[in-house]
Amino acid sequence: SIRARKEKEEINRLETSAEESSRLLNILEHNMDVIKRQEDNNNRRIQELESNLRASAEMLSQMRTSYVQLFRKQFEQIATVFDPYRTTQSREVRDQLYSSIDNLLESLSDPSAQERLEGIVDNNVSGIITSIKKDFPKFTSEDIRFICYMIMGFDNTSISVMLNLSKENVRVK
Repeated sequence: SIRARKEKEEINRLETSAEESSRLLNILEHNMDVIKRQEDNNNRRIQELESNLRASAEMLSQMRTSYVQLFRKQFEQIATVFDPYRTTQSREVRDQLYSSIDNLLESLSDPSAQERLEGIVDNNVSGIITSIKKDFPKFTSEDIRFICYMIMGFDNTSISVMLNLSKENVRVK
């Protein structure tokens, strides 16, 4: 009977151990399901963010293309004038060429050109320029043009040339 009692205790211990193992297995399976759902949600979010990133890059590319198309004539003229400027030694010719380049750059700040530039950015970035003008009414047209160039991803050197500012002023601004 001692033996029977020991066997019964062993059976009870094994049953308790089996129940505990089963309970732990259920908890583990539940946790695995939770982790799997979280992983699926994270993967969907990553795909969404990657898609947004691609869409933003495409939008930026389209804005730059629109801007270049809008001002293609001026850019072509700048390129045509700049080549001789680099190669000539004559101060008089260089001054004339510089004046031509300066006039072409000035045409980029023409009010109608400014409106078209703002329209390109506004249409491609959820009305951001309209919002900025509303929120910051004291911004000048140069400030808005600067913001447009920044949104379009132009580098500091390009912006400094287009706004006739030093690179340092562009960096600080």
